[in-house]
Amino acid sequence: MLQAFLFALLAALGNAVFVFGQKKAATSHSLGFIALATATSMVCLLLLAASQHELTQGLRGNARWAVVSGIGLAVTYMGFYLLYSRFGASYYVLYAILSMISTAILVGVVIFHEPFTRWHWLSLILAVGSVASFTIGQQQ
Repeated sequence: MLQAFLFALLAALGNAVFVFGQKKAATSHSLGFIALATATSMVCLLLLAASQHELTQGLRGNARWAVVSGIGLAVTYMGFYLLYSRFGASYYVLYAILSMISTAILVGVVIFHEPFTRWHWLSLILAVGSVASFTIGQQQ
């Protein structure tokens, strides 16, 4: 569990930096430019970190899934840019619960048949409650 927590923390910190960059980006630029610049930065950093062998082997059997993932990442970039540039970083709460539902339930449980116990359901219900609280807070 500690390793999973540390990986989640790493992703959360990276996401916080991503949100910071998205929020600071000038909203006068086109959505396509921001997404392209973000993706280009990511690709350059990953190319520096990966070896030629890793890239070749990785693409050999996974090209189709890389394209699917790329489409998902592009949609995520667009959604983040629109959400943060128009509503602010505090609206991440709304994204978080929708992401939990679409990822944990749809992808994890429905598609990959991963286990989902009553404790998982409880955490999901509490997360929905947090969105309700957030919504009330935004209206005051």
